[in-house]
Amino acid sequence: MKYVLTFSILPGKNQQFWHFIQEKGAPFWRKFDDVHSAQVYTSLGGPDLYEAYFELPDYAAFDRISNDPEFDDVSQHFMLLVDNVHRKFLTDERKLV
Repeated sequence: MKYVLTFSILPGKNQQFWHFIQEKGAPFWRKFDDVHSAQVYTSLGGPDLYEAYFELPDYAAFDRISNDPEFDDVSQHFMLLVDNVHRKFLTDERKLV
């Protein structure tokens, strides 16, 4: 399962955003064994959109992470640096070819 965030970095906050990711965001997610990977991508061919993917085994893992005492602080700090945030979960990968 993947937890996906799509967002734009607020104008003038680019340096602050990447500092936050390096110093606080990434260390928060890395501390959980249930997080198989955490990646941030830039969407090409459109506005300055970014996508963050967090690979988790299931919803229960996300519930445990979201109940961590640091989760609210990390989430609030993230929200001060971004705009146009959309969240979703992707499940049931299917091979098309």
